Amino acid sequence: MKKRIISLLMALLMLTSLLPTAVWAEGEAPEQTAVPVINDGASGQEQEPAATPETPETPEAPEAPVEPEQPTEPEQSTEPKASAEPEADAEPDSNGIALYSTASGQCGNNLTWTLDNGVLTISGKGAMWNGDDGWYGFCDVLDQADEVTSVVVESGVTSIAYEAFNWLENMTSVTIPKTVTSIGCNAFMRDCDALTTINYAGTTSQWKSYFGSTLSLPLATKVVCSNGTVTPALSGKCGKNVSYSISDDGVLTISGTGAMNNFTYKSDISDCPWHGVRYALKKIVVEDGVTSIGSYAFSFDLSVTDVTLPSSLKTIGNDAFWGCYGLTSVVIPEGVTTIGAYAFEQCSAIKTITVPASATKFGDRAFGTGEYYDGSYHTQLTDIYYGGSRQQWYNAGGGDAAPMVVTAHCNGA
Repeated sequence: MKKRIISLLMALLMLTSLLPTAVWAEGEAPEQTAVPVINDGASGQEQEPAATPETPETPEAPEAPVEPEQPTEPEQSTEPKASAEPEADAEPDSNGIALYSTASGQCGNNLTWTLDNGVLTISGKGAMWNGDDGWYGFCDVLDQADEVTSVVVESGVTSIAYEAFNWLENMTSVTIPKTVTSIGCNAFMRDCDALTTINYAGTTSQWKSYFGSTLSLPLATKVVCSNGTVTPALSGKCGKNVSYSISDDGVLTISGTGAMNNFTYKSDISDCPWHGVRYALKKIVVEDGVTSIGSYAFSFDLSVTDVTLPSSLKTIGNDAFWGCYGLTSVVIPEGVTTIGAYAFEQCSAIKTITVPASATKFGDRAFGTGEYYDGSYHTQLTDIYYGGSRQQWYNAGGGDAAPMVVTAHCNGA
């Protein structure tokens, strides 16, 4: 009996404990209690509110909290790290990248060269190689020739080769020690127009003695010596009443009256006043009044492509245009009577020559424009147009003046 009474009481207590939950579920529950699911964590069963409110939109899952960055060790990589040193051939940059490449090599049995930051330095003792050694200048071995802005030849070097600095078009200065006593006449022949200064450790008289009669320099180049400066003579006398002048763009003008002087040329040495800038000349204008062009006057003016001759001209001297490789045609004006021996020797680009009937004397090989190599004679000259008759041509010496492979057209025929 007692057990039944106790069981009944416990049942009543249990029913009583459930009453508040039912009340909250039927009434308006405070906002803070409206939770969709409750888990008591003990029985593992979920309890739901008696009245289910409208289903709210599912809230987005919150982003995972971001931890503050922590300093970490650099990631190990199998790739090699970029060098802190500037790369060769790097473009100019504002962050310290080098402007120029570096390179090095040999230029003589006991000479070496280095290129660093635009400076080409030649060091060691003895002579530089030349063409006989298969050496044709720095442009031939340098992929970075356009980067050379200055050249320093160190003490101990005794010679600078033919064509050594050709085509170093951005080279503005060269330093040469007293130990150098030989410079090839073609060392600055091609595309060295940017060269403005040669710093020579010797005196002006030493410079003129060693190099003055052979070396050809750009028009704007001055040689600064230990006791003064040597500059090219761009104007002066070249005959009793004849003068010359050279413009900045390389036009050589001969003016005055009468004959020019005859000059000499041997082993690259000449007494012609513009010999020191001969490779810089582009055009020759002989003005009216001049009656004679002197021997060797324009020999080896290699870059001349145009020649203007006056009607006053009577004589073209021996070897006058020898080695003017840039000429492609020549018109000799009416009135010229004599064309000297070898006048146009080795003018290898000439294709046509026009000669007036007034010309009655041709020197030996006057029109021998070609060169012998590979066992044969090579010339581009194909036609000579002579204003006189065939007999006059031979009487004047035309048979010995022109190569056999050239056609001479007489009387315009």
